[in-house]
Amino acid sequence: MVKKIRRTKEQQEYRDNLAHDLKKLRNYGDAWKDLAQTLLDNKKATKRYLESLGEGRRLNKKDSKRISNKLVEEDNIEILVENLDKFEWLNKEVADYLVNKLTRYSGTQDEHRIWWMAVAKNLDKFEWLDYKEMAESFIKGRQFDILVEYLDKFEWLDPKEIVNYMINNGRIRTLACDLHKFKWLKWLDKEIAEKLIEDNDESELARNLDKFEWLDKEIADKLIEAWELRRVSENLDKFKWLDHKEILREMVRRERLSSAFSVRSPRNLSKFKWLDKEMADYLISNGCKLDLELNLGVFDWLDKEIAEKLNIRYVVGHLEKFEWLDHKKILDRLIEDECWDILANNLEKFEWLDHKRVADELIKHCEWHTLVETVDKFKWLDKEIAWAIIRHRQTHLFVENIEKFEWLDKKIAEKLIKEWYWDVVAKYPEKFWLKKEK
Repeated sequence: MVKKIRRTKEQQEYRDNLAHDLKKLRNYGDAWKDLAQTLLDNKKATKRYLESLGEGRRLNKKDSKRISNKLVEEDNIEILVENLDKFEWLNKEVADYLVNKLTRYSGTQDEHRIWWMAVAKNLDKFEWLDYKEMAESFIKGRQFDILVEYLDKFEWLDPKEIVNYMINNGRIRTLACDLHKFKWLKWLDKEIAEKLIEDNDESELARNLDKFEWLDKEIADKLIEAWELRRVSENLDKFKWLDHKEILREMVRRERLSSAFSVRSPRNLSKFKWLDKEMADYLISNGCKLDLELNLGVFDWLDKEIAEKLNIRYVVGHLEKFEWLDHKKILDRLIEDECWDILANNLEKFEWLDHKRVADELIKHCEWHTLVETVDKFKWLDKEIAWAIIRHRQTHLFVENIEKFEWLDKKIAEKLIKEWYWDVVAKYPEKFWLKKEK
């Protein structure tokens, strides 16, 4: 990102006036050239001239070379680098000058980095550039992260050479953070992981596991030994030949189950596979029943025996996971316990369920949010539910969820208009069976 220039009041006035004049002279080639040549006579004018081009404007090929050569002669690297995006067709001598100056730069670190980044972003503007030599200059200037970030700008450069050089010079962390730039080098991920482990830097590897692929059990074991089990469990898809059951047992053993099996981060469990009745029993017997209940979706081949040990509220959401389970008994128990909200969210799972009864019970218990969230699951009850919500002065909830309702009528439309919701009726006339009069 090029450093922004703060203009003084005088500089801004100069820019505005110059832009106005150049606009007038746009169609007069000689006048433009004369003005440009005049502006080249001193450093301050050159800087203002470049500023006057504004966003998106570029110098032509001839003026690019002339102005850049002038700045090189004056040893004015600051103006040149900060305005590189305004140039086109720069020659190799300008590139050599920039590299030579930057590798020996003694200014502030932030400014130094900004200038290197400006050069990397504009590499495609230099003619006859030796990209390998330029890459070596970035390495010499210890700008490894910028080199990797803009690797696609270095044409005809073999990334293997960059990788090997960085590995040999201890830049493993930089590679670990930008592995996506080298995804086609399949051997690289494991080699970088092994190097980090050799350097006792398992924590850095663990923090960047999401960027790796093609790791194996050996790497996972090393991370687990270094107490990075949680990170491994969150990135199980990055490893081959891992026993997911053994990973889970180890998590329980280390009393770290709550960090991976919790309401706050259930996404971690999506990486687990091949969990079955054996592991469900293991969790229950080790006091981790709630963790099982909250993550039933990642388990398979469960049975009636497991279901009877769990809270029915969680079982209902995953009936398909249990074999030999009597759904009718589950339904009767939910009705007996008056779990109407659970029934509303799982209407499609029970063939013998009276939808109207569930809706009436939700209305009776003023479960308005549950009603509007599940209205699309009730068969032919949209109009009845809508009227119940409106009668109980919860019209705003009905309006906020209007897209879920169908088969409404003209009377509901008239009621909404009386309550100043005419815009909703105008937006969804088809829901109220309204037709335009001829």
